[in-house]
Amino acid sequence: MPFSFAVVQHKRSVLNEVLDFSLQRAAVRGGIDDALRQEILTALAARGFDPAEATITPSAFLTKNRGEMIEITIAVPGKAGTLAGVRALGGEPPPENWLLLAEGSIMSEKIP
Repeated sequence: MPFSFAVVQHKRSVLNEVLDFSLQRAAVRGGIDDALRQEILTALAARGFDPAEATITPSAFLTKNRGEMIEITIAVPGKAGTLAGVRALGGEPPPENWLLLAEGSIMSEKIP
Protein backbone atom coordinates (compact mmCIF):
# COMPACT_ATOMS: atom_id res chain seq x y z
CA MET A 1 0.00 0.00 0.00
CA PRO A 2 2.68 2.58 0.79
CA PHE A 3 4.16 2.02 -2.65
CA SER A 4 0.78 2.75 -4.30
CA PHE A 5 0.43 6.00 -2.37
CA ALA A 6 4.00 6.94 -3.32
CA VAL A 7 3.22 6.34 -7.00
CA VAL A 8 0.17 8.61 -6.82
CA GLN A 9 2.13 11.28 -4.95
CA HIS A 10 4.92 11.10 -7.53
CA LYS A 11 2.42 11.52 -10.37
CA ARG A 12 0.95 14.58 -8.63
CA SER A 13 4.41 16.02 -8.17
CA VAL A 14 5.25 15.53 -11.85
CA LEU A 15 1.95 17.13 -12.90
CA ASN A 16 2.71 20.14 -10.69
CA GLU A 17 6.17 20.48 -12.27
CA VAL A 18 4.66 20.42 -15.76
CA LEU A 19 2.02 22.93 -14.63
CA ASP A 20 4.67 25.34 -13.28
CA PHE A 21 6.58 25.07 -16.57
CA SER A 22 3.34 25.71 -18.48
CA LEU A 23 2.29 28.70 -16.40
CA GLN A 24 5.64 30.44 -16.87
CA ARG A 25 5.49 30.04 -20.63
CA ALA A 26 1.79 30.95 -20.82
CA ALA A 27 2.47 34.22 -18.96
CA VAL A 28 4.89 35.32 -21.67
CA ARG A 29 2.68 34.14 -24.54
CA GLY A 30 -0.58 35.43 -23.11
CA GLY A 31 -2.14 31.98 -22.77
CA ILE A 32 -1.85 28.44 -24.07
CA ASP A 33 -1.24 28.48 -27.80
CA ASP A 34 -0.87 25.36 -29.95
CA ALA A 35 2.91 25.30 -29.56
CA LEU A 36 2.69 25.43 -25.76
CA ARG A 37 -0.03 22.78 -25.74
CA GLN A 38 2.31 20.49 -27.70
CA GLU A 39 5.17 21.27 -25.29
CA ILE A 40 2.94 20.26 -22.37
CA LEU A 41 1.95 16.99 -24.05
CA THR A 42 5.59 16.26 -24.90
CA ALA A 43 6.64 16.94 -21.30
CA LEU A 44 3.92 14.62 -20.00
CA ALA A 45 4.96 11.88 -22.43
CA ALA A 46 8.61 12.23 -21.38
CA ARG A 47 7.52 11.69 -17.77
CA GLY A 48 5.49 8.55 -18.42
CA PHE A 49 1.98 9.87 -19.02
CA ASP A 50 -0.06 9.01 -22.09
CA PRO A 51 -0.62 12.34 -23.88
CA ALA A 52 -3.77 10.96 -25.51
CA GLU A 53 -5.34 10.67 -22.04
CA ALA A 54 -4.37 14.17 -20.87
CA THR A 55 -6.82 17.05 -20.82
CA ILE A 56 -5.49 20.60 -20.85
CA THR A 57 -7.82 23.52 -20.24
CA PRO A 58 -8.54 26.02 -21.54
CA SER A 59 -8.86 24.08 -24.76
CA ALA A 60 -8.75 27.15 -27.02
CA PHE A 61 -6.17 29.92 -27.18
CA LEU A 62 -7.62 33.00 -25.54
CA THR A 63 -5.12 35.86 -25.52
CA LYS A 64 -4.76 37.52 -22.13
CA ASN A 65 -2.98 40.85 -21.98
CA ARG A 66 -0.70 42.08 -19.23
CA GLY A 67 -2.44 42.09 -15.87
CA GLU A 68 -5.12 39.54 -16.80
CA MET A 69 -5.10 36.12 -15.13
CA ILE A 70 -4.34 32.92 -17.01
CA GLU A 71 -5.72 29.74 -15.49
CA ILE A 72 -4.51 26.30 -16.53
CA THR A 73 -5.71 22.84 -15.53
CA ILE A 74 -3.97 19.61 -16.51
CA ALA A 75 -5.91 16.40 -15.84
CA VAL A 76 -4.85 12.78 -16.34
CA PRO A 77 -6.64 9.55 -15.38
CA GLY A 78 -5.72 8.37 -11.91
CA LYS A 79 -5.96 4.66 -12.75
CA ALA A 80 -8.03 3.30 -9.87
CA GLY A 81 -6.15 -0.02 -9.90
CA THR A 82 -3.17 1.79 -8.41
CA LEU A 83 -5.06 2.21 -5.14
CA ALA A 84 -7.03 -1.06 -5.14
CA GLY A 85 -5.22 -2.09 -1.93
CA VAL A 86 -7.18 0.51 0.03
CA ARG A 87 -9.83 -2.22 0.55
CA ALA A 88 -7.35 -4.12 2.70
CA LEU A 89 -7.35 -1.15 5.07
CA GLY A 90 -11.15 -1.06 5.22
CA GLY A 91 -11.59 1.80 2.77
CA GLU A 92 -12.96 2.16 -0.70
CA PRO A 93 -10.66 2.78 -3.67
CA PRO A 94 -11.46 5.76 -5.88
CA PRO A 95 -13.88 5.26 -8.79
CA GLU A 96 -12.51 4.09 -12.13
CA ASN A 97 -12.86 7.55 -13.67
CA TRP A 98 -11.00 9.59 -11.03
CA LEU A 99 -8.55 12.21 -12.24
CA LEU A 100 -5.27 13.60 -11.03
CA LEU A 101 -5.45 17.37 -11.40
CA ALA A 102 -2.90 20.16 -11.41
CA GLU A 103 -4.48 23.61 -11.40
CA GLY A 104 -2.88 27.00 -11.26
CA SER A 105 -3.02 30.60 -12.36
CA ILE A 106 -0.57 33.33 -13.25
CA MET A 107 -0.79 36.93 -14.39
CA SER A 108 -0.17 37.49 -18.08
CA GLU A 109 2.91 39.49 -19.01
CA LYS A 110 1.96 39.80 -22.68
CA ILE A 111 2.01 43.40 -23.85
CA PRO A 112 -0.73 44.10 -26.43
